[in-house]
Amino acid sequence: MTSSAERRKHFADVVSVGREELVRFPAFRSLEHEWNTAISEWRAEEEHAASTKAAEETEAKRLEDQRKSLRARRQSDLLLADDLLQQTHKELDSLLMSASCGAGPSHSKGDSMRSSQNGNTSSTNNVVASSHTESLLSSTPAPVEVDAFDSRLPRLVPPSYYSKVEAMLLQLDGAHNAAKSEAQFKSNAAASTALSTTATRRSRHESPSAAEFPVVMMRLSSQPKDVVSSVLHELSELLETLAPHHWNPVLFHCRAACHYALGNIRLALKDSVKALELCHADYHVSLCTLAYRRYRRMLRCHIVLSDSQAASEVMAQCKSNSNRFGTSVLEALTQEQSLVTSLHQLSESCDHKLWSQALDIASKLCSEVPESPSLAEKRIEILVNTAATAGSDSAKTLNEIASATLKFPLCGGIWYWYGVQQLKHSSNFQDVEAASRSLQRAVSLSGIEGNAAAKQELQKVRYLESKAAMATAYQKSKRWRQAVAELTMLLTLNGVSKGLKRMFTCMRAKAFMALDRWMECMSDATYLLNHATTDDEVVEAYILRAEAFLLGRNREAAIRDARCASGVLPGHSVAAALLRQLEMDANKNNGHDTYRPPTPPPQRKSSSSRAVPPEGAPSPPPPPPAAPSPPPRGRPDSAASARSVPVVVPPHYTSLNVSVSATSAVITKSYLKWHPDRWTSSSAADVLVAEEVFKKLNTAYHTLTDDALRLAYDREHGVRR
Repeated sequence: MTSSAERRKHFADVVSVGREELVRFPAFRSLEHEWNTAISEWRAEEEHAASTKAAEETEAKRLEDQRKSLRARRQSDLLLADDLLQQTHKELDSLLMSASCGAGPSHSKGDSMRSSQNGNTSSTNNVVASSHTESLLSSTPAPVEVDAFDSRLPRLVPPSYYSKVEAMLLQLDGAHNAAKSEAQFKSNAAASTALSTTATRRSRHESPSAAEFPVVMMRLSSQPKDVVSSVLHELSELLETLAPHHWNPVLFHCRAACHYALGNIRLALKDSVKALELCHADYHVSLCTLAYRRYRRMLRCHIVLSDSQAASEVMAQCKSNSNRFGTSVLEALTQEQSLVTSLHQLSESCDHKLWSQALDIASKLCSEVPESPSLAEKRIEILVNTAATAGSDSAKTLNEIASATLKFPLCGGIWYWYGVQQLKHSSNFQDVEAASRSLQRAVSLSGIEGNAAAKQELQKVRYLESKAAMATAYQKSKRWRQAVAELTMLLTLNGVSKGLKRMFTCMRAKAFMALDRWMECMSDATYLLNHATTDDEVVEAYILRAEAFLLGRNREAAIRDARCASGVLPGHSVAAALLRQLEMDANKNNGHDTYRPPTPPPQRKSSSSRAVPPEGAPSPPPPPPAAPSPPPRGRPDSAASARSVPVVVPPHYTSLNVSVSATSAVITKSYLKWHPDRWTSSSAADVLVAEEVFKKLNTAYHTLTDDALRLAYDREHGVRR
């Protein structure tokens, strides 16, 4: 239940909104005098009620203070009576003691005889003392009824005083009850006056005043949810108790407005339809504003639910009842429906030049129907598409979307769209966390259309977060094979943004480098180079590929990539240091390095006989997954150790990545993995590298597949099989 202050605030909003609605349409300007009269009457009644209530509160406070003072006075009198009672008891005890001690005991025979002689005198004295005590007791007031405060007090309190106090208390209670009764009578009289006024207006078919249905013209969207819920509860109870009559349409329309403000669009549509069904044809033309509001509420409900066909049917009904409306009302509804139709046609078309026009229409509709989540989502969608077509920065687009979400804090659909866009443009873990928070807020809000989609998107984001955290933990603990497996799985997920793919590919390239698998590292670095968006990403890709070439003993290619990195960012310290070190090593060794072929990835299993590119081959995004394989015996685990640790296994076996006990079939299979025909789906740079590797493996292949040549080669290198 709302307080009177809240109701007065609501009515102030009603007055401003109602005046705007009346002035908006020329057909209703004739009601201006009646509107002002109703407002004046309501204000006079409110002022009279406020003054009456203030007087009642003042009188009640005065009576309560008087009652408290009387109770305090009574308490002090009772305490004084208690003191008097104790003093009287002491005096009585002293008198009795003096009377009983008049004659002392005798210790001799003469004394006893004297006492017997004087016995009559002692008895006479005792009789006198007892009579004096009885006279004192008879002079005390008679005891009255025992009070609840103290059982000893009423013996000295006069009955007249006690009765006087009780009479005053009863008088105070009666005055207080009389004040309450008078206030209740005034309230009932005001209610009777309002009911008689309402009945008179109903009998005359006149326009109701704003005080009779203030909820109709309230801007409920600006009120707190608990206030709207309390109004909705009151209306529901009222509709259950009232019998159906021609004022029920107003109550149904009020309840539809409450449902609409709370986001219960389908219930609002149901109440609006019920309100239209209960309308009678003999209504006065001054009530056309209510019918217009019902049609408009139905139209907006269909717009929010994106049901264009039902909206068209509502417009047809409105046109069929056009004799009850003014031309301006019908034109306003027609314009609103045409704007919605134009918006859907422009947004669904493939002509991006018309998106700016669609954006203007969407903005206008959002200002007309500010509670519509679907229109706000459509506006943001067109905003993103327009920004993407114009080539603007994605960060600017997200900022504009964020500003739009602030205008719709209770709209779950906006937060769902915002979270999806954040995930779509994410490039690091912080962006993924922000998208997760937005989607979580979308799921937590009630009354969301498409809440299942938001939950599904939130589950996907949380799964992505858990896998990315696991891959990062593997890399920090230097468990490179597990990190490669997790990153490969992340790159195969659907819906991963391009920025996240670049980040995961860079992490996997570094893991390949730590595993001494330079060919896969070179493939990931090439992918990063082809899809880099900033100079820093280009330099990092060149450095990774240069290190991969260096690990594969291809110093010329490493120097070439290092020079490219220094050319992109001349002040980059890592690129400059790498180039300087490579040039110094080249001058020291005169450029003669022993070539070290790469470790090829395992071949993809295929049911067809046609050769397919291996899993390690790079292809357009996402980069292909590469299964981790353990390094062969005797090979180093890093680029630094590769230049310092001597090779134990003979070079031919190492280049083909086979053991010294491998059969001819295994050697042939390893050799054919680098056949150029299997790299046709890769980039041109990867095809050239594969051809170079295949040529350099030719000698090793022919030597190890010939039994005589292999025996001589093993004897030369001290291999025992």
